[in-house]
This record gives sequence, structure tokens and C-alpha cells, in this order.
Amino acid sequence: MKLLYLLLIPTIAFCGELKLEQESLYHAQKGFVNLDLARQSQIDPTEEHHSQIGKGDEEGRFGKVAASPNSQKLTERDIYQIGLKVWQNECRGTLDGLVFWNPNEEFPSLGIGHFIWYPTGSTKKFEETFPALIDFLSDQFKDTEKTIPTWIKSKKGFPWKTREAFLKDVRGKKVRELRTLLSDTLDLQISFLFERFKTAEVQLLPQLTEGQKAHLEALKNSPKGGYALLDYVNFKGTGLSPNERYRSEGWGLLQVLQNIPDDVKEDQLVSAFATSAKKVLARRVRNSPATRNEEQWLNGWYKRIESYSK
Repeated sequence: MKLLYLLLIPTIAFCGELKLEQESLYHAQKGFVNLDLARQSQIDPTEEHHSQIGKGDEEGRFGKVAASPNSQKLTERDIYQIGLKVWQNECRGTLDGLVFWNPNEEFPSLGIGHFIWYPTGSTKKFEETFPALIDFLSDQFKDTEKTIPTWIKSKKGFPWKTREAFLKDVRGKKVRELRTLLSDTLDLQISFLFERFKTAEVQLLPQLTEGQKAHLEALKNSPKGGYALLDYVNFKGTGLSPNERYRSEGWGLLQVLQNIPDDVKEDQLVSAFATSAKKVLARRVRNSPATRNEEQWLNGWYKRIESYSK
């Protein structure tokens, strides 16, 4: 059975400056994701999906990692698992899920992080992240034979103005090119997720109290905390954009960190982060316009948040 070649990203210093030292492809002997099954797994483009995290058989892939109570790094296996969990959260871990347009949204969601790319001329209520991914891929492709289709690299906007127009052309050449690019760059997309978190951290620090900075630092020092931080900032943003507000209140990572009690013990911090995230998202739903019917998504959001402490 043909297995998907997945990535191995060596140790990232997840402390202070998040640094990716090098990247390489890892030939999985015992894969989390089977390529044949991924190709067969069709995501219904009319259905919103919230997948649960599968634990998988991790032993033997990277060898045992020695535990260090004061470690300030995530191991290569931790990085792989975090990236895989984000992919599962957003796309059910499938290749088909890399190009998706939710019927309740005004934009498509692309790649393992379901990065937003607005159609040309759209009002951009939420942070548009796909163009930044293309900039990142373009930089990684320098001095290589890899290329990005011109219509994607131009970043002029998603070519289909409506979901209906997109679905009519879903088997067309451009969609195939987009899907191929995204399925061929899974490892680089995980690198982009970490680069995006690094940028977010720099922007967040001036907004945090010393206690909140300590919570952020402690979360970065564990696989569960690292997963919670990276997934949430990809999921709901930094919370810094004034455009991402309902009734003047945000719902990003900043708001979650601000709502964690100061006296939380370090071994309870991931659980406290999840509790805070649920409260922030519940507040978002209460503040949201009734026409958006955001309550329909809340249980799915909660399930995702609950995966942080598992």
C-alpha cells in the first residue's frame, strides 16, 4: 500500500525566537496518513467539518525522546505531530480538504491551515493568510526548479467570485494546479505555520503583562502547550486586528492569554488555556451578528479546543 511521504522537521527552538534550522522529507515507514485513503476520502463541499484528532501509532517513527523538565525546545516528532494535528483539524488529514469553500463563508479555505484567500473585490473582514503563504513558498523555491503557477503567484485574488462559480469549475485546470501545489508542499506549509506564530509572538508581547508573558513562555515549553498556541493562532488569529471584533471585543490568541487567571499553576496551564479559549469563543458568538448564525459552529470549535489537553 502506497504511503504518503511526509515531513521530518528537525528541532525548533520554541523559546524566544522560534527558529527552524532545516527541513527535509521523511520517508514514513509507519505513516499516520495513507495516500490511497486520503485520495478516496471526499469532503462534501456543502458540509462544514470538524474532525477529531486521532492518536495514531507514533512509537518507532522518530525513536524515543528523552524527557527534560526544563526543556525549551520541541523535538522533531513534536513538530511533526503539531503540524499533522492542524491538518487534521482543518482538513481531516485529507488531500481533498486542502481546497475547500464552506457554504457559510464568503471565501475559500486553502492548505493544511485552511488559509483564507478572498475573491477579488471582496470585503476582508478576517485576516487573509493565503497570500503570505505564497510569499513564503516563493522564497523557499528560490534557486530550485520548483515553480508556482503565475495566476497563483500574482495574488490578485481568488479567481472565482462566488462559491457556486468555484464548484462549477472544481475539476478544472486551475483548481487542479492549486490542489497540486498544496499537496506537494505539506512540509513547507507546516514551516509556514511556525513562522507565522513567530511573527505573531513578536506582535503580541508588547500587549501582554509580565504574568501573561510568563504563561506564554511556559506554554511554549511543552508539546501540548505548543500545539495549543500554534493551532489557536492559526484557527482564530492573533486578536490584534481591529477588523476582527464584534462589539469591540476580539477572539484571538491575545484575548485568550488575557483571560487566563494569573495564579494558574504551570501544570494546569494548558487546561486553563482551553477554558479561556472556550469563554472567548462563546463571547464571540454572543456578540456576533444574528445573520451569521455563528452558534452553529460553537460545539465544533469546543471539540477542537478540547484536543489541546488530550
